[in-house]
Amino acid sequence: CLTLLKRTLKQLPRNIFEGLLLNRGPLYIYEKFKDARMQRVHKLCRVRLQRVKNLGACDNNNGNYCPLNLATIDSIVDSLARARDEPLSLLGAWPNTYTYTKAVAESVIVKQAGELPVGIFRPAIVISTYREPVRGWIDNLYGPTGVAAGAGTGVLRSIHCDGSIQANVVPGDLTVNALIACAWDIANRRKSAEETENDIPVYNYVSKDNPITYDQLKVLSEKYGLQFPTSRAIWYYSFRNNKHKIIHLMYVYLLHLLPALLIDTITLCLGKEPRMLKIYKKIHKFMDVLNYFSTKEWKFSNDNIKGLLSKMTKEDRENFAFDVTEIDWDHYFRMYVRGIRMYLIKDPLDTLPKARAKWQRLYWTHQVVKLIFGYALLRICWLTLSLLFRNCIRQFA
Repeated sequence: CLTLLKRTLKQLPRNIFEGLLLNRGPLYIYEKFKDARMQRVHKLCRVRLQRVKNLGACDNNNGNYCPLNLATIDSIVDSLARARDEPLSLLGAWPNTYTYTKAVAESVIVKQAGELPVGIFRPAIVISTYREPVRGWIDNLYGPTGVAAGAGTGVLRSIHCDGSIQANVVPGDLTVNALIACAWDIANRRKSAEETENDIPVYNYVSKDNPITYDQLKVLSEKYGLQFPTSRAIWYYSFRNNKHKIIHLMYVYLLHLLPALLIDTITLCLGKEPRMLKIYKKIHKFMDVLNYFSTKEWKFSNDNIKGLLSKMTKEDRENFAFDVTEIDWDHYFRMYVRGIRMYLIKDPLDTLPKARAKWQRLYWTHQVVKLIFGYALLRICWLTLSLLFRNCIRQFA
């Protein structure tokens, strides 16, 4: 087979390969092949969906932060045609591949939906459950949850965050209820001819009607974090949102990297493997992703969600509750912090007396360290000023 292929290639004109490989390069051939393959997959999916019997609705669950290149995010699906298509800069205005691929998914849905009953559901930052299946249940460390867990264990002491902007967080179980209700609404829209072909409804499920800022989120997390401390904490709670990056970097060097370096040095002297600097490297990488979202604010339109609530009966609103105006944030964060302690840190409530005793020890240790550090700082300032004063006296003398 290889011999036959070589003979065939030799008989072909050389200008064919010059045009393909030299003028446009092998990457061009690969891209064309990939585009053809993707178009075939899209058409195949659409044909399969069209053959589904009694297909009422297709609801795409997407992130609320996919059209990040816009200051105001409404219910209109924005095409990727505006995105720059430059070599080695495929992301364009998107901060990471997560938001970019979400936007790509929406663009594909718009182009391939055709006559299918399709809608797009964009939830905000999804955190723990409000009521179902249990209060405060969560199984991931994404977003504010990772920050709360890091601060509660004494590992994280600062993030680059504008505390005055709105934190668009929504409970997990309410998000699922909203998703189910949206699928019902999409099917009803198509049946009642409320939407035309290629008119894809977008549901932005956000907390703008019951807003909570990042500073309020921090205060509530601290309030209940001190009530339900974890026995696995390595240091006392000392955390703040820093709007200005230079101040945040000062905190990072003084309260993250310097203590980590001291601990790793002691660990190395004891013949053990140092780990703290590696841990903080991972934490800072995670924080760099969050910084983009915690220092900017977007305006979301949730008219479709409001309209959906008005269409539902009282019984349906109770069975599939997702009205964010009914959320009591103070009560919710009590369950949220408990859930982080139980389900993520894996610290059962049985250890609470032990944790509170440890918390007292960490508190006094924290105060002693602050006094020592403050004294050392004052001493350095005093010696510096004394040296400057002596030099001035000598010059004038």
